[in-house]
Amino acid sequence: MHDLRIALTVLALLGAMVVSGALALRHRTAIVVLALLSFVWLTLDRDFEGGVLISFTSHNGLTASDLVGIAGFLACLALWLRLRRR
Repeated sequence: MHDLRIALTVLALLGAMVVSGALALRHRTAIVVLALLSFVWLTLDRDFEGGVLISFTSHNGLTASDLVGIAGFLACLALWLRLRRR
């Protein structure tokens, strides 16, 4: 049952991030929502983050699932700059 809850949480977060990213092509509010969801992803992914790709200290490192949150922040930056140029 615990694994099912984790899987549903992951799917819900990823789905919300995709929808926010799609809506962010026209609305700045969606960019802010995507940034908040990316932050939530980075703080709540401990149960499913997988192996460490790069270790910074003995207790901190970069995992594959962290890349999803980082990609969300980079998408926010790119979308924000794109909307500013319009």
